[in-house]
This record gives sequence, C-alpha cells and structure tokens, in this order.
Amino acid sequence: MVVSNNINNEFSQTVTVLPLTSQPAKKHYPFEVLVPKGIAGLTEDSLIKANQIRTVDKRRLVYLLGALAQNFLSAVDAALKVHLNLK
Repeated sequence: MVVSNNINNEFSQTVTVLPLTSQPAKKHYPFEVLVPKGIAGLTEDSLIKANQIRTVDKRRLVYLLGALAQNFLSAVDAALKVHLNLK
C-alpha cells in the first residue's frame, strides 16, 4: 500500500509503502489492519503491516491492484500512529 503523499509520488523516484501479507495470523496487533478479500481487489484476507514501512523505487510498482475506502485509510492512519508513537 502506497502511503507517501501525492507530491512525493509525482516528483520523486521513490514511494513509501506498507507491505501486505495474506499469511494467516495467530494474533492481530494494533499496528496491523485486516482487509477482507474482495476489498481493493484482494483475493485473500490480508494484513497491512504498518510496522514494516519501506521506501522503494517506483519502478518496482508493477500495477495498481485497487483503492481502499476511507474507513480502511483511517485504520491504516491509526496503525501508523501506533507504530510510530504519534499522537
């Protein structure tokens, strides 16, 4: 999931992302967001991992899978705040 701002995304050669995993989790942490299959083009239930923030070259992005609804974006924002200890 791309989390960098639109100005960065337009002008920089890199974007900041949060990885997703479809591996079943025994526990769900506050720095993760569960996204059910069918949302944003996902074919399996997935976790967005806000504790694994990465900056990658835009050439590594192959295609757009989908977009998240506002309620998921708010949950990702909250998960990032937990992980980064922001108020």
